[in-house]
Amino acid sequence: GDVQPGEEALREAYELLNRTGNKAMLSEVVRGLAESAVRQGSLDEAERFCELGDEVSPSVDVESDAHLALLRARIRAARGDLAVAEEGARRAIHLYSGTEYLERAAEAWLTLAEILRTRRDPGDRAAASEALALYERKGNVVGAGWSRAFVEGADARAGTP
Repeated sequence: GDVQPGEEALREAYELLNRTGNKAMLSEVVRGLAESAVRQGSLDEAERFCELGDEVSPSVDVESDAHLALLRARIRAARGDLAVAEEGARRAIHLYSGTEYLERAAEAWLTLAEILRTRRDPGDRAAASEALALYERKGNVVGAGWSRAFVEGADARAGTP
């Protein structure tokens, strides 16, 4: 739950990779920084890192495209733009489907569930159930717990930033 130490390491990695011109790993680090900014509520910074992610990601990279769509969905949801957030979460789900990125796909489903619950859409629990199945398949106990709590009516990530 404490993102600060991870963010500091990511910022150091960003500086090193940027200085040496290593773009292969830079995309992943930039997305990590965007994730950290989202979790801390620094939405403008998160958007800047997403834009940078677009610039440094390979032109054909499903993981980068899907993760950026998911991050943007979370940013839009935090800003109350739920229709656009839902579109972004569904795009991420579509991009992750059929890949080996089960945890990211589960995160996209859980994000969609949170957006749908905010919109008072009854599909929220079905989306959380999809997340639960993927987290369980991957063996991610924490993610499965979040999803299970959501299906049972609680906040999915209560107590986590």
